Amino acid sequence: MQDEQLVSNLRKKYKFSRLDALKKLSASENFEVEQNQKANFNFHCRTEFSGFDSTPSLSAYKLMKNGFPAVAIVDYASLSGAKELMKAEKILGGLYYIGTETEVADENGNPVKMLSLGIPHKNIKPFNFELFFYRILRNEFTDSLLEKLNSRLKKYGMAISAPPRSFFKTTSAEDVFVCFANAVIEKYETADKINEFISEELGITLSDEEAKRLEDTANVYYNADLAEILFKKYKLKFPTRKFKKVSEFVSTSDNFGAISALILSGDVDEAINFAVKHGIKSIVFSVDKVGDDFNARVFYDKCLQNGILPLARLVCDYPKKKLLWEFDSEETAELFRETTFAVAGHEISASLHIEDGLFSERSVENTPDLKDRIRLFSRIGLKGSDIKTL
Repeated sequence: MQDEQLVSNLRKKYKFSRLDALKKLSASENFEVEQNQKANFNFHCRTEFSGFDSTPSLSAYKLMKNGFPAVAIVDYASLSGAKELMKAEKILGGLYYIGTETEVADENGNPVKMLSLGIPHKNIKPFNFELFFYRILRNEFTDSLLEKLNSRLKKYGMAISAPPRSFFKTTSAEDVFVCFANAVIEKYETADKINEFISEELGITLSDEEAKRLEDTANVYYNADLAEILFKKYKLKFPTRKFKKVSEFVSTSDNFGAISALILSGDVDEAINFAVKHGIKSIVFSVDKVGDDFNARVFYDKCLQNGILPLARLVCDYPKKKLLWEFDSEETAELFRETTFAVAGHEISASLHIEDGLFSERSVENTPDLKDRIRLFSRIGLKGSDIKTL
């Protein structure tokens, strides 16, 4: 039986208190591995270090309770939650890997979303310091966004306070809109007045489902729901952003022994050509972002033909997000589970010796075929975890 107080303690300020609560929950609860052989198995968590209302311990617990033991932490330009996730997964006996996400610019100045995955444990701290420069650029953007929003809201007698930040924590646009939602709630208090304000003053048209979500301010997810609606529907031209270059991020990932990854946006062939050109090791598609005509198996095959590691992910960001997505077949699902485990295997191997990673010269020389290397490293990933059943 779930202890609600212990679950609540997973949100506490200090990570040692959170981990202690997790130990007690782990001792009193049973966790069963997902048995749906067509389900996606690769979950990327956002936490408080990206401005989301979750801690690494809470994220690990939620996914384990849902039967999904494989989890990665991919906060924006931050690795500050990595150590806690590692300890949380050691308690829970789950499979994990460490990553971070950021935006960079291509040679034409266009923004590109990228990840660095499977970061060797001894390099987490120095990599996190290197990411400081990415956080600075992000914070400059959100400062401009705050200024723009406050200039618009001044006539309503409303002001958005800057979200808390530190050397290791960036402020995301989503974080700003959470503060925006809090300011609206503080000003108008009741659901009727809030709905009237966002509809008549902000020009937001609510769907029936969205209106239902905003019926009760006592709902624990009310702030998150309102923030999500404001972020997606409030018409605002975002300020211009500055970015570091793709080549810099790929080079940094390589130097720290991590796997650089491009987040798929648009045409698969173009993404593969871009990855090959820039020496990017992997391409990741977000399962809930692709169209109905997207063929995961074709994507997998094309990536492997070009020496690219194919990955499928579901980002666990908003509290009510449905954590289920199925592939067309068990065979395709198994292929993408294997690549997920390979990233975990890479992290284990590279943490022991950086020259033993999935794409290191020594590994490529010993096992030239990427398919064979994926199988090898997936076995390492599974052996390094306590997962007994798949």
